[in-house]
Amino acid sequence: MSSPLVNRRKFLQMGATGIGIFAAGGLVRNSQAASSAPFYKLKDIGPLQPPDENGFMLPSGFSCRVVARSGEVPVGTSGYTWHSS
Repeated sequence: MSSPLVNRRKFLQMGATGIGIFAAGGLVRNSQAASSAPFYKLKDIGPLQPPDENGFMLPSGFSCRVVARSGEVPVGTSGYTWHSS
């Protein structure tokens, strides 16, 4: 029976090449996914509007509600006093 012999240098070279190819493939895939991530679309939401009744400046079409203020009991019946800022 004959079996192919692979010396240590060739084995390490093939292993390093395989790891490099694997890592490079992951980098390409991750860069493509990152460019389509939701936070890249934040630049397209438009300018901030003047402050609303709560004092928040939001883009057009957005709304907010205050659920807690520093040193006050939050909305609801928990009785927990919100921490100070």
